[in-house]
Amino acid sequence: MSKLNYRADIDGLRAIAVLGVVLFHARLGFPGGFVGVDVFFVISGYLITSIILKDIQAGCFSLAAFWDRRIRRIFPALFTVIVATSIVGWFVLLPTDMVDFGKSIAAQTFFGGNVFFWWNAGYFDAAATSKPLLHTWSLAVEEQYYLLVPLLALFRTSTTRKTLGKALVIIILLSLPLCIALTYHAPDAAFYLLPTRAWELAIGGLIAVMPATRGGKMSRIIAYAGLLAVAGSFLFFSENTPFPGSAALLPTLGTAALIWANACPTTDILARLMSFRPLVFIGKISYSLYLWHWPILVYSEYASSNPLRWYVRIVLVIVSIAMSALSLRFIETPVRTKNLLPTRHALFRFAAISGCCYLFLGLCASTFRGLPSEAKLKAEGYAKSRYDFPYKTLIGVDRAEKEDFAILGAESHDPIHCLVWGDSHGMAIVPAIDSLTQKFHSRTAVATYFATAPILGVESTSSASLKKESEAWSRAVVDYVAKNKVPNVLLVGRWCTYKSKSIINGQVPREEDLASMLAKTVAVLQQAGAKVWIFKEVPTYDIDIPRALTKACIKGESLDQIGMTEQEYSAHSQMENRLLDLAARQGASILDPKTIFFNGSGYCKVADSGFSIYRDTGHLSGKGALLFRPLFTGIWNDDKAASLQGSAALVQ
Repeated sequence: MSKLNYRADIDGLRAIAVLGVVLFHARLGFPGGFVGVDVFFVISGYLITSIILKDIQAGCFSLAAFWDRRIRRIFPALFTVIVATSIVGWFVLLPTDMVDFGKSIAAQTFFGGNVFFWWNAGYFDAAATSKPLLHTWSLAVEEQYYLLVPLLALFRTSTTRKTLGKALVIIILLSLPLCIALTYHAPDAAFYLLPTRAWELAIGGLIAVMPATRGGKMSRIIAYAGLLAVAGSFLFFSENTPFPGSAALLPTLGTAALIWANACPTTDILARLMSFRPLVFIGKISYSLYLWHWPILVYSEYASSNPLRWYVRIVLVIVSIAMSALSLRFIETPVRTKNLLPTRHALFRFAAISGCCYLFLGLCASTFRGLPSEAKLKAEGYAKSRYDFPYKTLIGVDRAEKEDFAILGAESHDPIHCLVWGDSHGMAIVPAIDSLTQKFHSRTAVATYFATAPILGVESTSSASLKKESEAWSRAVVDYVAKNKVPNVLLVGRWCTYKSKSIINGQVPREEDLASMLAKTVAVLQQAGAKVWIFKEVPTYDIDIPRALTKACIKGESLDQIGMTEQEYSAHSQMENRLLDLAARQGASILDPKTIFFNGSGYCKVADSGFSIYRDTGHLSGKGALLFRPLFTGIWNDDKAASLQGSAALVQ
């Protein structure tokens, strides 16, 4: 087994990657810090390929030796973190979260954490702050790569640098286009799965098989360009950047450039910076720091009733660094130097026992659901509200243009009485509309899609929305209303969001532009013969309401003051009132949920009869939506409309 020459600059690069990820997760800057994972992928690909090549050239390559190194590097620290996280979770996590936590542990047994989180990902998935092992998805990607790539060398007795390079090029040519395509059509799959991430590891491997740099001015230029690419990704990417896709090329190629250009020893200032001792230290603990920081942040946020203050998050980062240093000293280093688990037999036995422990811990967590106290069980109803979202109807452009809308009500050829047109908040209110549709023996069509404004001429920009297809989608909905003479159209959306997350005529809209386009949409629908109803958005919070209710219930605290005050609600509604005012004057009937939310306590109601009105920070739960049925009765019985909603004038 041959050894690679140590490169301090790579530890410096590891430090940059992990600090970006940690500070991003701690909300302490670097809106694109998540690309640190991509930097790690390139580094891993480079080192793994370098090891394989060294062993091939020395004539000592074997899978057993290769996996010996990988297990010593990955398993001990990961096992420690999973056990520690499980112990804390047993006491801290709510029963419903403990079940998912147990499944995520079990998935690690088969190197399938990324598949598990992909399978359970989505627009309506539980918040990341309830998943202490979410970050292990990237380890699963690397583990799967480590299982497959060494086989390329094993199955070819004449493997050379050239043949390995060709294999890596083929991986890139297959994986990169798939990644770009799926980023827009199946973003969760593109983010989590190996086939769409393999190209990043392969690019690192390609650097290992390329001819070494000879130094010089050109190498320095390439190194600086690489650093700028990585830094630019950290600073200018955000959660709204379609990722990975083509955007991942910037940090990936930047990392590859840095690794290649710094291979030649130099006294250049950049090389000295990358080898700066404090930076190298962070690089040495980077693996443990990546493992420890996320559960520490998650559990701290989870246990707090309010968002963590910035100084608390700084302390938690420092604690994570301290835990990582201890892990390096007492766990990672002894195993790697063979002071612990000195033989391969002992190491593989430890790996097998670790897998059995993962299965056992996962089974216990999922079966016993942690330590369910009487208070936890009493609060279970609030926790379960997070999963109470019965309608997740996605009507894309293809379905809309074929008039293939979801239909509620009796199976008959009766005309459509109402069409619900909206985003995910439109989906959330559908249980109330469905109930009234059944009561009045009528039929309702549903045209809803995530984060997509029900406004003509507005292009939504959220990664979950239809984006450039927004206009075609909106036009297809309006055409359906006109063709089928639908008498009522209910518009539902998180209206204020579209001020910052939409484009009109290629520009970010001004408030008056958005209001004008909404009024124009109302006018077009009226010309098609429909009466237009607009549901004002429900208050949105900074906290997960079901979790806040559950925590308050467990602690025996009052639930009445979790919602915002009436004054806060009025302030929250000011911009929305201005947006909807022109539509109201156009003749749209504005349905204000204020009368349902406020019952004289002065606080916005967020719970009712043991369940949460919300399923997250802003979407109504299924049971919560049913509370708003009286507000929509006017759509079926217009005589009552005047007493149930404010038509033509907003509540100020």
